[in-house]
Amino acid sequence: LLAFALPKAQFKFRKWITGSDLEPGLAPAEKIVDNNTITELTTKDQEVIGRILQDGKRYIAELKNGETFRVSSQAEAMEILLREYHLHR
Repeated sequence: LLAFALPKAQFKFRKWITGSDLEPGLAPAEKIVDNNTITELTTKDQEVIGRILQDGKRYIAELKNGETFRVSSQAEAMEILLREYHLHR
């Protein structure tokens, strides 16, 4: 339970203090491929952490290992990518 709740608390605290959803060194980049917007989350070294694809009204968070998660919001997809990034750092 703590492993699930702690990243959410850190995310909200960071947003409250800095006003930004992302930590320094991470940047989202939007690309359009076949009329679909793809958001890639990258590090300052241009390493791709994962991608967010829109699927109708839902979103797909795709990790760099190919694992996918279907979620209801883009913010939730971003949280999944950040959680995996911090887990494997």
